[in-house]
Amino acid sequence: TQSTWQKKRHMIVESFKRRARKLKKKLAEESDLQKRWKLHAELLAVDEEKKRSIIYDLDQKEEIAVETIKQNPRYIYSYAKRLSRTKTNIAPIRRSDGSLATNSTEKAQLLQNQYVTVFSEPACVKVEECLRWTKTDSVETLEDILLSHEDFVAALKEIAPYGAAPDGDIPARILYDCRAQLAH
Repeated sequence: TQSTWQKKRHMIVESFKRRARKLKKKLAEESDLQKRWKLHAELLAVDEEKKRSIIYDLDQKEEIAVETIKQNPRYIYSYAKRLSRTKTNIAPIRRSDGSLATNSTEKAQLLQNQYVTVFSEPACVKVEECLRWTKTDSVETLEDILLSHEDFVAALKEIAPYGAAPDGDIPARILYDCRAQLAH
């Protein structure tokens, strides 16, 4: 489905095309040199008006994009992608044996495997295996760790504001924005 803006833009472009076709037809049929000159000037004016309309539309879309980027900096990537004329492909990916995978299906599978290894369900993780390096004779508890107000704020400041959070957890943006209040 087209957005309202796209429908409006299409109607305006079609209007310019119709006007230009009519003028070109009149220009082809006219034999009087003065009238041909006037029709030609009118055709150039329609073309100039069309250019101004397109530039105005692009400026409006850019202003909207700038306002959106102020709220969500990641929007710049989708905006730039829409405006780009060349499509980039995914670069070759190294297999576990060091060779390069160039086939799209194989690259997708390798990326999926990477995704699965990074984002795993906590219930499926082998906790003992993850914690084996922490087993020593003296076990420190959370009470033994001293964390200053500044250290806590600095640690929360390192959180990527738009980082993903598991379902049910506090979103990273809230932790980032409220770091000073949480430190109290």
